[in-house]
Amino acid sequence: MKFIRALCVIVFALGVGMLALSIARPVNVVQMPSVELNAVTGIPAPPSELGWTEVKQDDMPYRLYICGVCDVSDDGSVDIWFYNPDDNQALLTLNVYQGDDLLCETGFLKPGEYLESVQLSSVPADGSAITYQIVGYEPDTYYSLGNVSLNTEVS
Repeated sequence: MKFIRALCVIVFALGVGMLALSIARPVNVVQMPSVELNAVTGIPAPPSELGWTEVKQDDMPYRLYICGVCDVSDDGSVDIWFYNPDDNQALLTLNVYQGDDLLCETGFLKPGEYLESVQLSSVPADGSAITYQIVGYEPDTYYSLGNVSLNTEVS
Protein backbone atom coordinates (compact mmCIF):
# COMPACT_ATOMS: atom_id res chain seq x y z
CA MET A 1 0.00 0.00 0.00
CA LYS A 2 2.84 2.40 0.83
CA PHE A 3 4.44 1.58 -2.50
CA ILE A 4 1.25 2.45 -4.44
CA ARG A 5 0.81 5.66 -2.46
CA ALA A 6 4.44 6.64 -3.13
CA LEU A 7 4.06 5.80 -6.82
CA CYS A 8 0.92 7.98 -7.04
CA VAL A 9 2.76 10.90 -5.38
CA ILE A 10 5.66 10.54 -7.84
CA VAL A 11 3.34 10.37 -10.87
CA PHE A 12 1.39 13.39 -9.58
CA ALA A 13 4.62 15.35 -9.02
CA LEU A 14 5.85 14.49 -12.51
CA GLY A 15 2.53 15.61 -13.98
CA VAL A 16 2.68 18.94 -12.15
CA GLY A 17 6.29 19.39 -13.28
CA MET A 18 5.41 18.66 -16.90
CA LEU A 19 2.49 21.10 -16.75
CA ALA A 20 4.76 23.80 -15.31
CA LEU A 21 7.32 23.23 -18.07
CA SER A 22 4.71 23.38 -20.81
CA ILE A 23 3.33 26.65 -19.46
CA ALA A 24 6.74 28.25 -18.91
CA ARG A 25 8.28 27.26 -22.25
CA PRO A 26 7.24 29.42 -25.22
CA VAL A 27 5.47 27.54 -27.97
CA ASN A 28 6.65 28.19 -31.53
CA VAL A 29 3.39 28.68 -33.41
CA VAL A 30 3.46 28.91 -37.20
CA GLN A 31 1.33 31.81 -38.41
CA MET A 32 -0.64 30.74 -41.46
CA PRO A 33 -0.73 33.45 -44.11
CA SER A 34 -4.13 34.47 -45.37
CA VAL A 35 -5.44 33.87 -48.89
CA GLU A 36 -5.14 36.79 -51.34
CA LEU A 37 -8.74 37.65 -52.17
CA ASN A 38 -7.83 39.59 -55.34
CA ALA A 39 -5.77 36.75 -56.86
CA VAL A 40 -6.49 35.83 -60.47
CA THR A 41 -5.86 32.36 -61.89
CA GLY A 42 -3.85 32.31 -65.10
CA ILE A 43 -0.76 33.80 -66.68
CA PRO A 44 -0.72 37.61 -66.69
CA ALA A 45 0.05 39.78 -69.71
CA PRO A 46 1.45 43.02 -68.24
CA PRO A 47 2.47 46.04 -70.32
CA SER A 48 6.13 45.76 -71.38
CA GLU A 49 7.02 49.23 -70.07
CA LEU A 50 6.55 48.01 -66.46
CA GLY A 51 9.68 45.83 -66.60
CA TRP A 52 7.99 42.51 -65.81
CA THR A 53 10.71 39.96 -65.16
CA GLU A 54 11.42 36.55 -63.67
CA VAL A 55 13.18 36.43 -60.30
CA LYS A 56 15.09 33.19 -59.74
CA GLN A 57 18.45 32.29 -58.28
CA ASP A 58 20.08 28.87 -58.01
CA ASP A 59 19.61 28.68 -54.23
CA MET A 60 15.96 29.76 -54.26
CA PRO A 61 13.39 26.95 -53.86
CA TYR A 62 10.84 28.94 -55.88
CA ARG A 63 10.69 31.56 -58.62
CA LEU A 64 8.35 34.47 -59.30
CA TYR A 65 7.58 37.26 -61.73
CA ILE A 66 7.05 40.89 -60.81
CA CYS A 67 7.26 44.38 -62.36
CA GLY A 68 10.38 46.36 -61.50
CA VAL A 69 8.89 49.73 -62.40
CA CYS A 70 7.05 51.17 -59.38
CA ASP A 71 4.61 53.67 -60.87
CA VAL A 72 2.38 54.79 -57.99
CA SER A 73 -0.93 56.37 -58.98
CA ASP A 74 -2.44 59.31 -57.09
CA ASP A 75 -4.68 56.95 -55.10
CA GLY A 76 -1.71 54.80 -53.99
CA SER A 77 -2.21 51.81 -56.27
CA VAL A 78 0.74 50.16 -58.01
CA ASP A 79 0.55 47.74 -60.94
CA ILE A 80 2.97 44.99 -59.92
CA TRP A 81 1.70 41.92 -61.83
CA PHE A 82 3.04 39.65 -59.08
CA TYR A 83 2.89 36.07 -60.41
CA ASN A 84 3.44 32.66 -58.79
CA PRO A 85 4.21 30.24 -61.69
CA ASP A 86 2.24 26.98 -62.05
CA ASP A 87 5.28 24.79 -61.45
CA ASN A 88 6.21 26.34 -58.09
CA GLN A 89 5.79 24.25 -54.97
CA ALA A 90 5.31 27.36 -52.83
CA LEU A 91 2.75 29.89 -51.67
CA LEU A 92 4.03 33.46 -52.12
CA THR A 93 3.28 36.69 -50.27
CA LEU A 94 4.46 40.24 -50.94
CA ASN A 95 5.17 43.11 -48.55
CA VAL A 96 5.97 46.61 -49.82
CA TYR A 97 8.20 48.81 -47.67
CA GLN A 98 9.42 52.37 -47.75
CA GLY A 99 12.35 52.17 -45.34
CA ASP A 100 10.96 50.47 -42.22
CA ASP A 101 7.36 51.47 -42.99
CA LEU A 102 5.10 48.67 -44.25
CA LEU A 103 2.97 50.16 -47.04
CA CYS A 104 1.23 46.99 -48.20
CA GLU A 105 0.91 43.33 -47.30
CA THR A 106 -0.71 40.74 -49.54
CA GLY A 107 -2.19 37.37 -48.75
CA PHE A 108 -0.62 34.33 -50.37
CA LEU A 109 -0.76 33.46 -54.03
CA LYS A 110 -1.10 29.80 -54.94
CA PRO A 111 0.87 28.43 -57.90
CA GLY A 112 -0.74 29.64 -61.13
CA GLU A 113 -2.14 32.85 -59.58
CA TYR A 114 -1.20 36.49 -59.98
CA LEU A 115 -2.04 39.86 -58.47
CA GLU A 116 -2.26 42.75 -60.91
CA SER A 117 -1.98 45.63 -58.43
CA VAL A 118 -1.66 46.49 -54.76
CA GLN A 119 -2.95 49.42 -52.74
CA LEU A 120 -0.35 51.27 -50.65
CA SER A 121 -1.33 52.77 -47.29
CA SER A 122 0.37 56.06 -48.23
CA VAL A 123 1.65 57.59 -51.47
CA PRO A 124 5.45 57.90 -51.52
CA ALA A 125 7.04 60.77 -53.43
CA ASP A 126 8.68 60.23 -56.83
CA GLY A 127 12.22 58.91 -56.39
CA SER A 128 11.47 57.29 -53.01
CA ALA A 129 13.22 53.98 -52.38
CA ILE A 130 10.81 51.04 -52.22
CA THR A 131 11.49 47.42 -51.26
CA TYR A 132 9.40 44.46 -52.35
CA GLN A 133 9.83 41.60 -49.90
CA ILE A 134 8.56 38.24 -51.15
CA VAL A 135 8.22 35.28 -48.79
CA GLY A 136 7.71 31.71 -49.92
CA TYR A 137 5.84 29.15 -47.78
CA GLU A 138 5.52 25.38 -47.96
CA PRO A 139 1.91 24.67 -49.00
CA ASP A 140 1.24 21.96 -46.39
CA THR A 141 3.08 23.27 -43.32
CA TYR A 142 3.30 27.01 -44.03
CA TYR A 143 6.96 26.93 -42.97
CA SER A 144 9.04 29.61 -44.63
CA LEU A 145 10.98 28.67 -47.74
CA GLY A 146 12.93 31.92 -47.46
CA ASN A 147 12.47 35.42 -48.71
CA VAL A 148 13.86 37.69 -51.35
CA SER A 149 14.00 41.50 -51.30
CA LEU A 150 13.90 43.58 -54.45
CA ASN A 151 14.78 47.26 -54.38
CA THR A 152 13.20 49.79 -56.72
CA GLU A 153 12.07 53.41 -56.58
CA VAL A 154 8.88 55.29 -57.25
CA SER A 155 8.86 56.63 -60.79
